[in-house]
Amino acid sequence: MSILGPIALCAIAVAGLLAAEYRDSRGGLWLTKPLASAAFIWLGLVSGAPDSGYGRLVLLALALCLLGDILLIPRDRPKVFRTGVFAFLLGHLAFSVAFLTRPLDPYGLAAGAVIVGVVILTVLRWLGKSLPADMVGAVWA
Repeated sequence: MSILGPIALCAIAVAGLLAAEYRDSRGGLWLTKPLASAAFIWLGLVSGAPDSGYGRLVLLALALCLLGDILLIPRDRPKVFRTGVFAFLLGHLAFSVAFLTRPLDPYGLAAGAVIVGVVILTVLRWLGKSLPADMVGAVWA
């Protein structure tokens, strides 16, 4: 099965998502955000992810992030939003477990950790100014 279908769907959905965000279209967000995330899962499926433990962990992570995407859409419902943040946390933990099942190059791991650390600290500094106090812990996690 070709990977072009999920890649095309993702590109179209992300373009639609950007337009929906720009126009502040709630309906557009409900349509395009889950569709883009579902395209990632579809790509994993057609690429053979179910055939390995690593691939299944990546699919689990992508499914949890899809759930997180959906739960982050209703911004006016703080408990639902927090559940979405928690789903993303679980998704990122699943990605981490998947990556740890692969052979690791210690130098590449160290270089990646430094780069990711700088990016994370930059984003957290930027977000920290606008985060509600009750969300700081969840975002840091």
